[in-house]
Amino acid sequence: MEKWHGRNTNPDGFTLIELLVGLTIFSIVITSIYATLRSGIIAWEKGNENISYAREARLAMERISTDIRNAAHLGNKKFEGSSNGLRFIALNTEQGGSTYGRGSTPIRDSISSSCLCEISYLYEEDRLLRIETPLIWTKSLVSTETIAGPKKVSFSYLNKERGDWCSFWSSVSLPDAVRINLEIGGKTFTTMVRSSR
Repeated sequence: MEKWHGRNTNPDGFTLIELLVGLTIFSIVITSIYATLRSGIIAWEKGNENISYAREARLAMERISTDIRNAAHLGNKKFEGSSNGLRFIALNTEQGGSTYGRGSTPIRDSISSSCLCEISYLYEEDRLLRIETPLIWTKSLVSTETIAGPKKVSFSYLNKERGDWCSFWSSVSLPDAVRINLEIGGKTFTTMVRSSR
């Protein structure tokens, strides 16, 4: 019978301590690789989310900016604006309404291109509404559109004569510029649009 000396003298195997040390090192390496990959995925998702917010803001601002640039003087119709909305007369050069075909010729059931319209933007209950009412049309056709994205919208108006921005405008004359602030996804996007004064 052989005597036990307290250690494995077989050179072909691993001791329990060697296995535990190897397993610990392996666990640390795998955990650090997982943490690195996970942080990369989170950064990629956040980047895509930010791009999406920026795209929504850009589309909304382009729509509002185009309408403001097309604002027009028309008799005693006022350009009216507050911090959460605005209303003015503009030349709408977009194709509005829906089209349907009779044969191959589309028939318009709404606003034709290049017509004078009253354009209103109103921010309420976490949505931005765009309301378009044609001024020259035999029947009243109102187009309402919800602009997706903004969680908060504010407008301010530049009066060069006074040299300041104000949160309210009500005048037959157009403001020198309109500043638009949109908050989407916790980020604020701002643009300034000069009117066709």
